[in-house]
Amino acid sequence: MIAPPEVLRFAAKRALKIRTVAGYSLERPCDVYELIFHSRLELQFFAVPTLEGMYLEDGHTRRICVSAFRPPGRQRFTAAHELAHSALLHGTRVDTIKELKEKTSENDVDEESADTFAACLMMSNAAVHSGFKLRNFNVHKPTPAEVYRVATWLGVGYSTLSNHLFYSMRAVSSQHLRQLLRCEPKAIKSELVRKQTTREVFELDALWAGVSVHGRVGDLFTGVTAVSDDVLA
Repeated sequence: MIAPPEVLRFAAKRALKIRTVAGYSLERPCDVYELIFHSRLELQFFAVPTLEGMYLEDGHTRRICVSAFRPPGRQRFTAAHELAHSALLHGTRVDTIKELKEKTSENDVDEESADTFAACLMMSNAAVHSGFKLRNFNVHKPTPAEVYRVATWLGVGYSTLSNHLFYSMRAVSSQHLRQLLRCEPKAIKSELVRKQTTREVFELDALWAGVSVHGRVGDLFTGVTAVSDDVLA
């Protein structure tokens, strides 16, 4: 079943309202983990390989669960997707990994509206345009490294933003999308730090001011200048 346009419009408006009420400018990234905390929801990472995430309502407890086995960008998008189930009053939902959904041809209106909510929450058009324009990147013909840098700033995965630029924003051509998706994120990361790596790479710049960085042990950061002891004193 395909979700009616009015259902998707409502999901999009709900996401934009929630992020603005929480104090997130439409031109800036939205920290979904912080938003979950302020929404008085529990957040838990769990080790179940076949599940993407869950939203659980049990009495007075409302909990968002995210798979610990996914890449960071995918985890945050999943968290936003599960937050949608709460915000859109879908009730308890258990979401299997995307690959299994495709095999079973699952097409659920609530799932589609939750994806729309998550996309608007994490990748508002204004934030995406700001991420490219303020870095002097061409949003219509971005390089893989530029898409990766904006994606990490927004808190989403490389392929998620690449697809969003084409399917939702119509900012890039289908040919350019294919070029972007042919480039592996691990190759982009290795290019940015000039060595082979599969870890997350954060290339920090002035636009990261005031934006939380959810790094993990082993992640790599560039653009950080060492601070002398005299400055710290």
